Amino acid sequence: MTVPQITHEQVEAALQGSDSDLELLLREIHPADCASLIREFDLDDQIRILSSAHPEKAGDILSEIQGFSSAEEFILTEKLPFDFLVEMIGTMPSDNAVDTLNICKPSMIADILSRLSPEKSEALEEMLRYGEETAGGLMTDDCLQLQDSTTVSNAISQIKKMKKEEEVLHYHYIYITDDEERLVGYLPIVDLLVHPDSTPIKDVMIRDPLSVNADIDQEQVANMFAKYDLDVLPVINRGKRLIGRITVDDVIDVIKEEADEDFYKLVGTDDTEKETPSSIKIASIRLPWLLSTLIGSFLASTVIKLFSGHVKEFVALFFFMPVITAMSGNIGVQCSTVIVRGLATGFVKLGYARSILLKELKIGLIIALTCSVVAGLCSYFFIEHNVKLGFTVGVSMLACVVFASSSGTAVPLILKRLGFDPAISSGPIITTFNDITGLLIYFTIATVILL
Repeated sequence: MTVPQITHEQVEAALQGSDSDLELLLREIHPADCASLIREFDLDDQIRILSSAHPEKAGDILSEIQGFSSAEEFILTEKLPFDFLVEMIGTMPSDNAVDTLNICKPSMIADILSRLSPEKSEALEEMLRYGEETAGGLMTDDCLQLQDSTTVSNAISQIKKMKKEEEVLHYHYIYITDDEERLVGYLPIVDLLVHPDSTPIKDVMIRDPLSVNADIDQEQVANMFAKYDLDVLPVINRGKRLIGRITVDDVIDVIKEEADEDFYKLVGTDDTEKETPSSIKIASIRLPWLLSTLIGSFLASTVIKLFSGHVKEFVALFFFMPVITAMSGNIGVQCSTVIVRGLATGFVKLGYARSILLKELKIGLIIALTCSVVAGLCSYFFIEHNVKLGFTVGVSMLACVVFASSSGTAVPLILKRLGFDPAISSGPIITTFNDITGLLIYFTIATVILL
């Protein structure tokens, strides 16, 4: 399929014409492309573009919009004609409809639900009870569900009764439930073609299917998709009753969100700042981490002052302080980042903490030996021709790098074990901690060897 490429100028020209001209142009644009284009226009034009589209197309466009803050999305939905908003939500898949409702003010949600069909309204109300970052908040209740007493011929008949061909294409599997709607199995739709018509579904279904509880965190859902190479996953409630399914396109969005969240935390801020237009608010988000770094730097200064009386006798020790602190901080961040991402993706398991720590310790030792030899030789040949000083720098580098790699590995694991987000261990915290301990190790070793 070739996707027509529509430019900003074409949309801008259509905006000068009638709504029908704009609607004809929007028919040719893929919702994802239109979602990218719409961000280039001001709010009034955004409203005009969305409200000129068919409600179903407008819903697809709204679902594809990325990069808008919650406040911008809220204003966009609030400014849309109310009847159009209701019709649009009524045509959206339930998971996208819930996402749209979640950015509306509570009074609007109640009004919208009252205008939808009883079945749609009840389904959306049920889904709204789940947290936005849970499997329940991620799922759609739109799935092909049949009872285990159904035969192959009856299953095929029910599929044929579906209104549109596109609806059939959305389904990969039939989910099989018992009389109480508990999930007991599943069957790929194509398998219906290879079994006799009179065969009961329960005789050919795949039993004990992989499923996920509606209450678990979306990050765990994403890890399951990655681990088991899934394209769809059924969702059950605590009574094992089938209530929906999660598709891989939604999980891709989750992976991006979780990665963004972790990367923000790695540098001492959080992902809410991208939704905040206020510079003061953003500064207040960043300041606590930076102030903690500032305090940590003063603690590092205190370490230097503690040894200042001895160091005055060997001024050359000051030359290597930046080398020690830079290597300690960078090694620590490197190790902690690897562990944090491993924990987030499920690659690193707490149950294997000891073996992980030993592995990182071996890696750190190899790096430390290499860096200590280089540092020792460089200090002798390029800074000061003093064997004892070169030996001091080399030994200090060895000890600091080993310690930094160990702490960078252990701290995220400890935080995870204690129930905290391990991402907070990276960036400012681990860098400052290793700066302080690096200087303490360096001056202690120097005091023993040189003074």
